[in-house]
Amino acid sequence: MTLYGVQSSWRRARVKAGMPHVNFHDLRHSCASIMLSLGVDLYTISKILGYANVQTTQRYAHLQVDAQRAALDKLSQLVGEK
Repeated sequence: MTLYGVQSSWRRARVKAGMPHVNFHDLRHSCASIMLSLGVDLYTISKILGYANVQTTQRYAHLQVDAQRAALDKLSQLVGEK
């Protein structure tokens, strides 16, 4: 398939889905956000998305607040048991 064919298919898919404003980068961001919410670590997400630098994936770290809170709650429970 040519570049024009990919662009044309992408445009038709967006219109058919009722989301003509969505761009390809939005899909990458959604993919990363969903994987993070499923517990996939930032390093693995970075490799899947093909980032050369793991720090690039840090932009998604703000989505981990609940996971961080749960980790601290577990630590607190462990320390509180003693």
